[in-house]
Amino acid sequence: MSNDFTVDSLMPTAEVQRWLASARLDTQPPIEQTSRVQLLADFCNVQGESPTEMIAKVLRGGEDDGQYEIAIKGRRQLDAAINAWGDSLGVTLHQNITAGNVLRSFFIHNGVQMQGRPSL
Repeated sequence: MSNDFTVDSLMPTAEVQRWLASARLDTQPPIEQTSRVQLLADFCNVQGESPTEMIAKVLRGGEDDGQYEIAIKGRRQLDAAINAWGDSLGVTLHQNITAGNVLRSFFIHNGVQMQGRPSL
């Protein structure tokens, strides 16, 4: 996948569809869904990786029995990248945390257990 991630390129992916359905975001107005997927696209463009690539760095296994293990180092790196991305947005701390938590929601609904900064 190229490093030019957009809402249109990410929306049909299995990971985004899983997130929207699992978090019940698919019942939200399209503009709400689009704004969340846009945050994911922006993050992917900064990281230069697709959501699938980022998830693969954190989840290990699953080929034989469908059970995955979390790569702790990968999860810490992903969490740090989300925090750094949020800090670069030039928004209030509350908006920063909210944007980061949107991304964490994506990863959580795709099997990556993580916890973000406390909301203000």
